[in-house]
Amino acid sequence: MIWGIFASITLALSFYVNIYPLVFVALTIFFIYLFKQESNKPNRYTFIPLLLFFLVHNFWLFFLISWEGLFPSIGIYLLSVIYFYLLFYVFIRFIFYFKDRPFSYIWISVSWVIFEKILSVGPFGYTLFSLYLTQAYSPFVPLSYGPMGASAISFLVMASSIFMARIYLRSANYTLRIYQIFLVFFIFLASIYYCDYQVNSKIDRSRTLKVAVLQPAIPQKEKQQYKYMNSHLDYYIRLLRYIKEKVPNLDAIILPESIISDYWEDRIIEKIKDSGVLDRELLIFGLPIKRNKNIYNAVLYYKSGNIQDYYAKHKLVPFAESKFPLLDFFHPQNQIFFNAGKGINPVIIQSVSYGTTICFESLFSSSYSKLRNSNILIVLTDDSWFNAWFKELHLRTVIFRAAENRKYLLFSNNTGMSAIISSYGKIISKLPNNKSGFLIFDVPLL
Repeated sequence: MIWGIFASITLALSFYVNIYPLVFVALTIFFIYLFKQESNKPNRYTFIPLLLFFLVHNFWLFFLISWEGLFPSIGIYLLSVIYFYLLFYVFIRFIFYFKDRPFSYIWISVSWVIFEKILSVGPFGYTLFSLYLTQAYSPFVPLSYGPMGASAISFLVMASSIFMARIYLRSANYTLRIYQIFLVFFIFLASIYYCDYQVNSKIDRSRTLKVAVLQPAIPQKEKQQYKYMNSHLDYYIRLLRYIKEKVPNLDAIILPESIISDYWEDRIIEKIKDSGVLDRELLIFGLPIKRNKNIYNAVLYYKSGNIQDYYAKHKLVPFAESKFPLLDFFHPQNQIFFNAGKGINPVIIQSVSYGTTICFESLFSSSYSKLRNSNILIVLTDDSWFNAWFKELHLRTVIFRAAENRKYLLFSNNTGMSAIISSYGKIISKLPNNKSGFLIFDVPLL
């Protein structure tokens, strides 16, 4: 039981801190704990490590307290723990169904990948339990270059952990155990070397875009108050002017999601024109907009005094952006809900194809199917609703979206952590949490 508890807490923490080697140890211990049980179903103590995993993993939800109040936040946190506990308990039953069958490490791992995909669909789609997220800073990221994407990492982490648990339980020869475990990691390393070589040998750096990624670091409570909005707009203009003075000849400047929490499209355009702060630069920023009778959470592309195009968010955040009629008690009074955009498609401006998504959309690899031919990927977000745990977890998702699509990705986050991600899933540069600043990079247009 003690080892099961250690494994569950270590695994939960690995989604937020850089302890990726321990994931293999934690999962191996957890499977040893499960496989030692002689019955064909989990014993009554199995729920303890499983429940602890969700209590730790979902703890970032508790920080809704600043926005929803104490009791609603506790309610959302506990309901999410119970909901996902029940889903994962079903998967544990699958493990017990396969555990005594030949090649159980294959069947269980395949089931896990399918389970990860199931978790990403539907109105409650949630991918943040995906095992590959624990490996964002590991040498295994290149495995996501293949047709399976990041799911290949989840499969191999699961399969190797089960295989090592089997070695431990079945082999009396300790030397043989060590050789077999090293064989697993040799297969890992050979796969990584091959994938990494294939991608890096094909990068063309002849065409680049000089880009500035901004992190304004405006506190969310101020951002939501109307009385501060004019001063925030003045602050953005000062930021743009400062960057223009420091870095000449920029091609594009990127601001985060919803720079003003109101429908200020015309006012922002007028302010930028009057300030004369921009010349030929393309300004990309997030803003709520109205089009006919619809309200969208959007990304606007401004250049030469006009909005050139826009992208309307397609996959909305449950409860926060989209309404559930049967769950009205979760929604604060006077909350505004958005309409979903027509789909996730690239925006092309002056022969450059921008594959842009907003916030929650970066969690879903399937959302990027129509963005793979983009020259560059961009994610605009504002994670200041939550603590550093969620910010780290969100950053990890964009690492894998960059690697899966073999494109450079620019991640602009209001209070951090903003970053520039290479086409092979490495962080080139990053801004610290809750600090204002900007990143400059000549992005290859792949």
